[in-house]
Amino acid sequence: MGATLEQIASYLQQNDLKYEVDAENQRIITGFQTENVEDFLIVISLGEGGQYLQMLTPQLLTNINDAHAPVLFKALLNLSLQTNMVRWSYDPMGREICATVELPLLDSILTEKQFGFCLEALVRIVDEIAMPRLKNILETGIDPAEEEIGERLLLNLEETYPGSITYIEQALLRRKSLAESPNQQPATENHSSSSNVWQKIWNVVASVNK
Repeated sequence: MGATLEQIASYLQQNDLKYEVDAENQRIITGFQTENVEDFLIVISLGEGGQYLQMLTPQLLTNINDAHAPVLFKALLNLSLQTNMVRWSYDPMGREICATVELPLLDSILTEKQFGFCLEALVRIVDEIAMPRLKNILETGIDPAEEEIGERLLLNLEETYPGSITYIEQALLRRKSLAESPNQQPATENHSSSSNVWQKIWNVVASVNK
């Protein structure tokens, strides 16, 4: 059971994909022309006597800026939560980001449909979903997905509680004023009504994050 290099090569041929066979290391190398990855190489490897299949995209991103690394790794964890199958990894020696799809075959046979689904998922998730976001982080240090969440949060707040954005702006101005004037005492007027407003805002925040 499991899979063989010949079987995988036949699946690639049926889809008119070019490839190279590395029989010594039990792997096949193929590639794609995509919009967001310049050299989209995929290394398809067999292990455990053909009972374990791995598709690896090496060196998707290299020379990671240490200053942007926390935001980048947080985004990779978020991508793992949002998408299926694709696993992300970081090699600290080569300072590179890779993506993989792994499929244990054991006592089953690798079908063309299974193979095509895994390959298509890897290419689509990496090129269409992940790379635009990750490239923006490396260039700016900002995760565009987090900016979208912030904009959606503000929109929901304004739609649910008109005028709530004004309270937020006023609170931020007060905090700035207090920070600049340590001896200034915080205002206590309308404490009850302000607390109610903040409770409503918190409710909206919680609903957006669900």
